[in-house]
Amino acid sequence: MHLEVFFRVKELLGERPLIMDREFSYGGWLLSQLKEVGIHFLVRLNTARHPTFIDKEGRRKHLSPAPGEKVFLEGLQYKGEVNVADLWERGHPEPLWVITDLSPEEALYICRKRMAIEESFRDLPLGP
Repeated sequence: MHLEVFFRVKELLGERPLIMDREFSYGGWLLSQLKEVGIHFLVRLNTARHPTFIDKEGRRKHLSPAPGEKVFLEGLQYKGEVNVADLWERGHPEPLWVITDLSPEEALYICRKRMAIEESFRDLPLGP
């Protein structure tokens, strides 16, 4: 049943990625089904769950950028193979981690654009 829904979503999205928030970062079944139907994805990673990544040599990879640092990694194992963009912008309390099947650079660009849209809605005055 899920695959049928995802095929319909793929028709709507075309090559545009499906952007999901942290709550979806633990669903390995979800990522595998998105890949199966060819939906590109971009998911903010839920770091509270202390995700574990495995590099191509089979070693555990811990993500821990310093404030102001960007890290781009490709071909890590996390609920399947993913690429990771990791950015800790100065002034933010925590880093932004994104898992994707796109290039890490493209995923970070898209995620930052989305965040700018969310911030502009948050800053809108309410009421008359």
